[in-house]
Amino acid sequence: MMQRKSKLVLAVLSTLALPGVAWAEADADDTKAGNLKGVVSGIELQVYGKLYPEFVTVSQDGATAAAAKSAATLGAAPTGVNTPNRNEINSSNSRIGIRGEKNLGGGIKAMAQVEYKLSVDNSGTSPGTNLSSRDTWVGVGSGFGTVKLGNMDTVYKQIGDTLSFLGVSSGNFVTNSNIIAKGGFGSSSASSFHLRRANVVVYESPTIGGFQFLGMYGPDEAKDVGRNADLVSYGVTFTGVKNLYLALSHEEHNDLFGGSKNVASSLSNSSNLAAHSKDTSTRGTVQYKFGSTTAELNVATTELSESGGTVGKFAGYKHDSWSLGVAQKFGKWNAAVQFSNAAAGSCTLIGGAACSTTGMEGKQIALGGSYDFPEASIFVMYAKVVNGASAQYDNRENNSPTLAAGADISQLAVGVNFKF
Repeated sequence: MMQRKSKLVLAVLSTLALPGVAWAEADADDTKAGNLKGVVSGIELQVYGKLYPEFVTVSQDGATAAAAKSAATLGAAPTGVNTPNRNEINSSNSRIGIRGEKNLGGGIKAMAQVEYKLSVDNSGTSPGTNLSSRDTWVGVGSGFGTVKLGNMDTVYKQIGDTLSFLGVSSGNFVTNSNIIAKGGFGSSSASSFHLRRANVVVYESPTIGGFQFLGMYGPDEAKDVGRNADLVSYGVTFTGVKNLYLALSHEEHNDLFGGSKNVASSLSNSSNLAAHSKDTSTRGTVQYKFGSTTAELNVATTELSESGGTVGKFAGYKHDSWSLGVAQKFGKWNAAVQFSNAAAGSCTLIGGAACSTTGMEGKQIALGGSYDFPEASIFVMYAKVVNGASAQYDNRENNSPTLAAGADISQLAVGVNFKF
């Protein structure tokens, strides 16, 4: 039986090595599926995957009228245009991957992971499906911890907001990160703190007394005169009390210009080589399980800061956000509900001119249910984003065209989640 598994592992490895297929990101529950495991040349291998395509209906309403004057300094000019209702078939972060581990002796082990994103809905032609575009790394571990190098989720993303909505929230319209991990203006991901970073080194300490420390550094490999767009992400988790999970994380982005890349060009510093930015976010997570119920609270504060620009340009934006989610299991039935909220916050301009964030608040409500089969489930989900008159929080997987200021989004989906 083991020989048969080993041959199958090698066959899958050969398939994954073909160019044009893409690596994908793993969720924590990948290890809970009936993964194929085997040993090849002393290397313990695990092949796993998750596919969760869904049929989605998307509708918009409430876009702020074009005749209205935007009350927010940073917000986009109102257009009053709501995108027509449309149907989509999406596959979110459907994926297949391989993990390997080998004992090197002396308490040291080598490990690696490679993952493809599987675009179930469009034959692999969607963005983000290139080789190694998802979590792909090589590491060495011992009693002193683990060091990894590669392309990975930031620590901030990895340890916060960990309650997966029906097991399919990664990359999906129900995820809380649509609200609590970015600003409410513009469409550039430069302001997001729930992303993956290429070219990083990560240290994960051993767990001592229930505490574990994780740290990440991502250098700027394109560093040029005057700019150094590096990243630091670190955090601590606590799992020393049964059924309780605590996490505190912090992330810093230098010279990524999360503010300037999301405002009008008349306010932007991004093309000024004398200007610099430092964007930060701190998030706390509390999750508790009691019986068949799991509840989680996330609280975050995010600040986008820039300096060295000319008078009247973007200087800063700060806001707080939070989310509360509950998952309930009834035998083979599952239910989930989550609410996320982001305050309008405050902003400043270089030189001290007045800056308003009126109408830049946003919220999302998500609810759904699923029925479990062995290694699979069928799910139905609904989510609505309610934007303030100047806000552009967007949870659409296909986010084109750009969301109009003030537009609300409703999405209803039915799909299948298959794990192996």
